[in-house]
Amino acid sequence: MMNKWIVATVAVSLISISGCNSDSTNKATPDAWTDTGGNSGSGGSKQDSASGNGGNAGSGGNASSGGTSAGEATGGGGSAGHGGNGGGTSSDASVSSGGIAGSGGVSNDGSSGDGVGTGGSIGSGGSVGTGGTAGTAGSLATGGNPGSGGSSSTDGGTTPGMDAGVTVHWTAVTPPDNSDAFVSIAGASMQDIWVAAPAALSHWDGSAWSTSPVPGLFPSLAVNASNDVWAVGMNQSLRWNGTTWATVACPSAVGFLNSVWTRSANDAWAVGSGGTVTGTDSYAIIHWDGTAWAVSATAAGDQLNGVWASASNDAWAVGNAGSILHFDGATWSASASQTSAALHAVWGSAKNDVWAMGDNGTILRWDGSAWNLSLGAAGYTLRGVWGASKDDVWAVGDNGTIQHWNGTAWSKSSSGTTLPLRGVWGANPTSVWIVGEGKTILKMQ
Repeated sequence: MMNKWIVATVAVSLISISGCNSDSTNKATPDAWTDTGGNSGSGGSKQDSASGNGGNAGSGGNASSGGTSAGEATGGGGSAGHGGNGGGTSSDASVSSGGIAGSGGVSNDGSSGDGVGTGGSIGSGGSVGTGGTAGTAGSLATGGNPGSGGSSSTDGGTTPGMDAGVTVHWTAVTPPDNSDAFVSIAGASMQDIWVAAPAALSHWDGSAWSTSPVPGLFPSLAVNASNDVWAVGMNQSLRWNGTTWATVACPSAVGFLNSVWTRSANDAWAVGSGGTVTGTDSYAIIHWDGTAWAVSATAAGDQLNGVWASASNDAWAVGNAGSILHFDGATWSASASQTSAALHAVWGSAKNDVWAMGDNGTILRWDGSAWNLSLGAAGYTLRGVWGASKDDVWAVGDNGTIQHWNGTAWSKSSSGTTLPLRGVWGANPTSVWIVGEGKTILKMQ
C-alpha cells in the first residue's frame, strides 16, 4: 500500500512581539481514548467492519474489499472482474445494463483506474443497476488499496446527510515542521489557511506552508479576510495585515485568552480568564471596535473557552462548569446550560441554531429559547466545532474523535488516529480541515 502525502515546504519569517501581562497558566490536556472505528453501511464490504447485504455481484460474483470483484464469476448473465458489466443482480438491486464497476471507478483524488481508489467508490456514484446503491459501503479501511492512481486515505464511513453513496475520507496533510501539536485552524479559502501551534503560526497558500515564529501559545485563530486575521493566547493578541503579524495591546484585566471570533474589521470578540480578579477563578471578555480592545465583562467565575457571534447584538461565550453567557447588544447575562461539564467550543448557523461542545461528549444546542442536550455518537471530550450549514456540522475531540450532524442525528467518522483533535474549519461543505496533536492535519477527500 502506498501513502499519498501532500508534500510541503516551509519558509520562516521573524516577527517581534510584546504582549499583555498576566499570571495565568496553560490548561492540561485530557487523556486519550480509543476509537472503535467506523462501520460500513449496507451495500458493500469494508475491512475490519460489518459487511452490507448488497455488495454481491450477481449470484456468483462476490465483490471483495474495495468493490473489485473476485475473479470472473458471473451472476444472472453479467460478468464480474474488471469492468463488471451490470447484467448481474445484487442481492438488493434490480437488473440494469448500466451498473458498471471496476474500470469506471473514480478514485478519491479524481483519477480513474481499473480498480477502486481510496474509499472504494464503485462506478460514478456507486450504484449497482437501478436499485441497489453500493457506494455507501463499498469502501476500504485505513490504507485501503488505491488501485491504479487512487490515493491512500482513511475511510471515515458514509456520512448521513451528504449525497447518497458518498463516503467521507480524511487524508493526512504533510504539516509544517514547527510543532508536535496544532491547536487551532481558520481560513479565508482553500488557498488561504492558518494553523496555530506552540511558538508558531503557519500559513497554507494552496501549495506550501510558511511559518511565523511567535512567543508562546496562541490557541485560537479567527479570519475575517486574507489581510485581517486574529490570533490570541498568552496574554496578548496578534493581528495579520496581509504581510506581517503585529501585536495589538490588550487590556490589563485580561489573563489568558482562549478563543477569538471576528465578524468584520471592527467587530471581534475574545474570551478567557481574568487577570485582575483575585481569589477564585475569573473570566474576561473583550471586544474589538476597529480601534482598540476594550473590556466588555470580567468577574469572578469560571474561565471561558469559546466565543461565537452572529451579529453585533448576538454573541455567545462558553466555559468551565457548563457556564454559558449571552450578549444582547448591551450586557452579558448567564444562560442555563443543563450541564456542569466544561464547554470548550461554540458555533452557530443562526441566532436560533447554536452548538456548544464539551467534556465527556457533551453536546448542547440552542433553539432560540433554551439550551438542550443532544445525543452524540461518542462519549469523549469534544474541543472544536464548525459547520457549513444547520444540517452539516462537524465536531472533533480527544482520541481522534470526529462526529458529523446531518440535520437529524450525530454519527462518527473515522479519523485514522487516536491522537486528540483540537480544531476544525471548512472552506465549504466538501473542503473541511482538522488539526490536532502529533503534527496531525487532516483534510476531507
